[in-house]
Amino acid sequence: MGDELTFSNLVDYLSDHKGKNVYVEIGTHDHEGPENADLFILKLHGYRLGKVQDAEDYSSQERRGVMVWLERRDSEVLGEDDERKDSTRFFITPQRVTKIQGDPARGVKVWLDDAVYLSIS
Repeated sequence: MGDELTFSNLVDYLSDHKGKNVYVEIGTHDHEGPENADLFILKLHGYRLGKVQDAEDYSSQERRGVMVWLERRDSEVLGEDDERKDSTRFFITPQRVTKIQGDPARGVKVWLDDAVYLSIS
């Protein structure tokens, strides 16, 4: 999916794309498919990237990361969803990231603990 990126590159990419429509995919390795194949578990359509903010891991206050908000595309005002407690968001810490691949034209793919990936395009 592109070049290997750093955590800082990932945060920059996400921040630069705030307000843009995105497709989000969550998946894992496909152990029964061809070598290096991925198996998606969840696909999310109808969202745009919201704000990216510093946050702490609920399980360890020493572990910092970023909270990335996803807003419904039908929200009238950018930032509307992130005020709600049930807003869609994900949390990424550099300690859990094992690989980040990206291409500005195609998106980013983040592997967590080399078990689950999060792809944003």
